[in-house]
Amino acid sequence: MADRLTPGDSATGAGVSILSRWATAPAVEMGRLAAIRCGSDGLSIPWHLVVRDSDATAASIARLIGDRLRSSD
Repeated sequence: MADRLTPGDSATGAGVSILSRWATAPAVEMGRLAAIRCGSDGLSIPWHLVVRDSDATAASIARLIGDRLRSSD
């Protein structure tokens, strides 16, 4: 069994998946997927971002993403 499903996989009947609203919006709008909320307040999942210290570009992007995520809490 696959450990990852995409909106397209779910739309073709490959199973049920928990995906973010932004990732499924086009398929839901086109009627290819049905969306339901997981719980009354949605589902909060902690995310982690890992990059090599030696990759200055990736590290810079990671800092920007981290700052943005912290500011949205």
